[in-house]
Amino acid sequence: MAWKRSKVTGKPNDKAAYKSIAAQCSDSIRKYHGAKELKMIRKDNLGSFFNFVNGKLKTCSKLNDICRSDNTLCHDKEEISCIFNNFFASVFTVDNGLSPKFTDRVNVHSTCLSSINFSPSRVKKALRALKPTTSTGLDGIPNVFLKNCANSLSIPLSHIFDTSFKDGAIPLDWKVASVIPIHKKGLTVDPGNYRPISLTSTCCRLMERIINNKLINYLLLNNLIRKEQHGFIRKRSTCTNILESLHDWTLNLQRCIPTDIIYFDFKKAFHSVSHPKLLMKLLAYGK
Repeated sequence: MAWKRSKVTGKPNDKAAYKSIAAQCSDSIRKYHGAKELKMIRKDNLGSFFNFVNGKLKTCSKLNDICRSDNTLCHDKEEISCIFNNFFASVFTVDNGLSPKFTDRVNVHSTCLSSINFSPSRVKKALRALKPTTSTGLDGIPNVFLKNCANSLSIPLSHIFDTSFKDGAIPLDWKVASVIPIHKKGLTVDPGNYRPISLTSTCCRLMERIINNKLINYLLLNNLIRKEQHGFIRKRSTCTNILESLHDWTLNLQRCIPTDIIYFDFKKAFHSVSHPKLLMKLLAYGK
């Protein structure tokens, strides 16, 4: 209104009033973003921090071209999808059917995790922890709907989760995912420089989160995770891993202790793991 009035009247007083209001608005916006950043820093969440930094550093680029196997460029969206689908499928491992010896890590008769509590209160807590986003998966249900309807949805979802876990089966819709190729490094036209991110139903991920929390607590309680592991552990990350490694190397350097440092990089590690062997390993840990 102030801007419109200043344009219509052209009076110095109206122009001054508009400039004053615009300055106040800009100042309020800066304070809002500053408070938002400060809140994020105080949360002490490395994942949120790096997501914020990456969002500021990177620009969103559309995937327009991808390279075929004969090194020609493809522009057709449907063919690009097929190229990615074929590549992602090619890196998955087909189990050889051999079962290596893997001794039990616990007394499976006395220590085991045989059930998960999918109580309505636990499901409600997981629902309320969702980010209130409006984007949807293939089921068309946004997080903001699930979060705002937590009181009403906690009981039916609790029943679905509990039945699925006991029967060893999940709804068919939960098995369908939208796969998004995320560029990691190198040339953007090379499909090998992308990793697939599967976007599944939020309800399915809620069930996974409840199981994962219980599983991690069980492993930590029974000392089944080595203290050297930093990945996928609360309050640990690649940063804490680097800090601890540098500390040990520095001590060895000060004490004149020869130290060899060996790095392993497993290509497509998450996609090439054998699922049957993972399940066999879980049994040895009392699951």
